[in-house]
Amino acid sequence: MTEKIQNKILYRANNNEISLGIRISNSTEEVIEIAGLMGLDYVYLDAQHSPFTLPEIEKYCRLSQGFGLTTMIRIPDGERTTILNYLDRGANVIQIPDLQTAKEAETFVKYTYFGPIGIRSSTSLRTVMQVQDASMDNRKNLYEFINKNTLIIPQLESITAFNNLDSILKVDGISFFAGGPEDIAQSMGLPGEPLNPKVTKAYAAACSKVRSSGKFMLEDVSDMIDVNDIIIKETAELLKKHGRTPKWVT
Repeated sequence: MTEKIQNKILYRANNNEISLGIRISNSTEEVIEIAGLMGLDYVYLDAQHSPFTLPEIEKYCRLSQGFGLTTMIRIPDGERTTILNYLDRGANVIQIPDLQTAKEAETFVKYTYFGPIGIRSSTSLRTVMQVQDASMDNRKNLYEFINKNTLIIPQLESITAFNNLDSILKVDGISFFAGGPEDIAQSMGLPGEPLNPKVTKAYAAACSKVRSSGKFMLEDVSDMIDVNDIIIKETAELLKKHGRTPKWVT
């Protein structure tokens, strides 16, 4: 029988604390184990730009849960079946790419939460396994707990999203957002220029509007390290230690 795990990102955000995590782009159980043993709050799995399969995602969600870690997953898209598949695998937080309109935001909320908030299907084995017995009270309490501990973080990644931000911020059920400077730059006709002043100014204005509405950017409540960045950094240091020049650095 699985144990109900509180969403640590939400818990720390509600207590004005920063949650700490590690971003993983490739399959590895050891990194999740280390993250749990070291006392981090969450693992971040990138299922949009990395080759994770759904069986792998479920395995890593189970492992994370075993170590008391919250699992945040950037999913490939905001389709109903995609959202359901990743939630049913055990994701506590889903980051949804390329939110553009309030209508899309409303749809994300509807597909993510059980009633009365949304219409998420409720027959997942991983969900049913958390019901301690067959009584309706326990099932009702479980769904309420899952709703309270499930989090949507849409990405604002385009000038279209910025233009629609006033209406997006009025949608109930979404309190956290993330960015995407590379895609923002592309949407502004500036591919490969995420640091262009036009891009940074537009993004800063959007972040300011989010915060002024009483909502948050992910960076306000969370910080993480990236496994690939650590490997690159340590490899560069090793090469330098032995008098060799790294061939590639970020």
